[in-house]
Amino acid sequence: MLTIYHRAEKGKELAVVQEVVRGCWIHAVDPTKEEMLQLEQLGIIVENMEDALDPDELPRLEHKDDISYFILPVPYVEEGRNHQSPILVAVAQDFFLTLSKNSFDWLKNYIFKNDTFTHMKTRNFIEIGFWITEQYLITIRKISKAAYAKRTNLANLTNDDIKNLVETEETLNKFDNSLVPLIGMLEKVMSGKIITVFQEDRESTEDLIIDARQALTMCETSIRSIVNIREAYTAVITNNLNKVIRFLSALTVLVALPTIVASIFGMNVALPMAQDPMAFWGLMVIMLVFMGAGVAYFYFRKWL
Repeated sequence: MLTIYHRAEKGKELAVVQEVVRGCWIHAVDPTKEEMLQLEQLGIIVENMEDALDPDELPRLEHKDDISYFILPVPYVEEGRNHQSPILVAVAQDFFLTLSKNSFDWLKNYIFKNDTFTHMKTRNFIEIGFWITEQYLITIRKISKAAYAKRTNLANLTNDDIKNLVETEETLNKFDNSLVPLIGMLEKVMSGKIITVFQEDRESTEDLIIDARQALTMCETSIRSIVNIREAYTAVITNNLNKVIRFLSALTVLVALPTIVASIFGMNVALPMAQDPMAFWGLMVIMLVFMGAGVAYFYFRKWL
């Protein structure tokens, strides 16, 4: 779906126009081949549009034929799982373009805000950047909170919990791989060499870079927390396994002690106490003494 919006003066209603006019905002959601051909005729590179429809595409900045292209991944939640879907933002002399596979409610609501003007391309780009950074911050906070809950209950982690932690770590690594180039992209924008950054927008751009760095820091901290949880869980499992092995080893020795005595007195040769009617009970006492000594030894060694 491709829609062209235009509002360049305060107090005017947002208009949906049929043709591209100077200062308009072209908003495309999951465009058809015909709509992509229409955009290509405006000078938009087809490969960049195809990349924007690829969910695994990383942030990228490109400037060609007086058009600046920004591919900006946006985190979102679907069926309880975290994903990313890129948005292509193209800044040209005559128009401002946003193109994505997914429909984002915030973006459409922003276009319809009374103080949104389609010709203010830099301001609109910065606002989109703030929104994307906020989505990262919200998503990473939720992930960090869930990871902290797992950290406080290491002993009761299940295989599903470990699987979720590994998937979460993979998601955070994807976020990290997106945030690092995103910050570099914003710093280039701040230089004013890619798009014109007016003086009144410079402070907002600086705040945007700070927020993006904060999101990156939170992401890296969450990754380290998950790694620590996995390592701590591995240590707990190893320690528990060692305890079980020690217990079984001690149990084997305790069982072996009476077995040795019984084996000796079970030989078909002349043995002490062979004619004694109390020999059986005497042997039982000897075996119990050996086992008691073994239990005491292993108890004080904390093997039992």
